[in-house]
This record gives sequence, C-alpha cells and structure tokens, in this order.
Amino acid sequence: MNLLLIIICIVVGLYLFFRIKGSLSKHNAAMNALVAKATYQKMDKDLQKQVIDRTLFILQQDGGFSASQDRLDKMGEKQKYGFFALAMAELSIEPLSRKWKWYLIRNPFVALIKAEKEIKMAQSGLKAEGIEVNLSD
Repeated sequence: MNLLLIIICIVVGLYLFFRIKGSLSKHNAAMNALVAKATYQKMDKDLQKQVIDRTLFILQQDGGFSASQDRLDKMGEKQKYGFFALAMAELSIEPLSRKWKWYLIRNPFVALIKAEKEIKMAQSGLKAEGIEVNLSD
C-alpha cells in the first residue's frame, strides 16, 4: 500500500512539474515576442534591417531551409517576433523592458501555440511598466 502511495505521489509530482515547466516556457516565449515587438518598433531602420538579416540567417542556418523576406512576411506575429527576439539576443540588443532579458526559445514556430493565457499575463506585466503591445493572430 505504501509503495502504491509513493508511486502515485511521484506520478502526480512529475505531472505538476511538467505542467509548470510548460507554462513557464510559454510565458517566456510570450514575453520574448511581446518585448521584441515593442523593442523593434522603437529601433531605427538600420537596426531593424540588422535584426531582419540576422533572423533570416537564423532561419536558414538552424531551420535547414532557405529563408527569404517573403517567408518572414508570411509568418504570424507570434513566430516572427519570437525569432526577432533570438536575433536581438545574438546582436546584443537590449530589450525595451528593463525587467526582462532574452530567453532562448528553441522553437518559436510552436512555442506560443495555445498560449493565449500566457500572452495576456505577459501583456499585463508589460503594461505595468508602461509598455503596451499586442500580437495579432
């Protein structure tokens, strides 16, 4: 009986651990995308071009497929700004939010699937800092 109770506790503990970890990853991805959009909008055109070029390089190198401006334009904002956050981190561009640092999100293509709750929470946190930003799609 004690062994069964221990096994149940371990299973429940692992379930909770992975739920919390998944939610934290989605929150980090949401913050990255929102902060990247806010930061990108405040940049001059030359720096924006550097971010786009670096993003295309990341997509081509890490994605294993040809990347073009057209492909980037067809991405949803969640994915696009998720990749922009990676590019900004590589270019050592400071995030607009002083309370934030860039997080490595392994796959921005899928990081924000079903993450509406995390996006709203991230928006609230940024709004408290005076940063209002939304992601369409």
